[in-house]
Amino acid sequence: MTVREFDKCLSLIKAGNNRGLGRIFDCYYDNLVKSGNFYSLDPETSEQVASTVLLGILRNAESCGGKDPDVVIYTAFRQAAENALARLKAGSDVGEKQTDGLDCGSRRETADLYYVCGLKIRKIAKILGVAAKAVKREIEALKKFFKNFQKK
Repeated sequence: MTVREFDKCLSLIKAGNNRGLGRIFDCYYDNLVKSGNFYSLDPETSEQVASTVLLGILRNAESCGGKDPDVVIYTAFRQAAENALARLKAGSDVGEKQTDGLDCGSRRETADLYYVCGLKIRKIAKILGVAAKAVKREIEALKKFFKNFQKK
């Protein structure tokens, strides 16, 4: 979704027309739910986080205008997923084995945003708050890993 399309949807939302949110929902919901897998969220929690983020767009339509929708939505999802994972970990027993959702850090997020969501390197860099060269190195490392993995 382009910034222009996003702004048009936000204008519809501000006017009380739910079609704007529906368009954003159709464009992002499935990829957000898939992204939850990279944070080791169960499907139900991933759906809740995706819905919460998209409904946040509805509540904050005024402040989202003029911004890249991918950056706004995936950054919000990243923060919400990390919060949900922290809450889940806080509720588990100390001796219980923890999921490795965030242990792989930026490589896992980069793979998610690049391969699952189909975002460009510059957008991924904005979302993660790193240089585009760092994202490019991560993607090259991932491609090398996948190539070696396929050989085995």
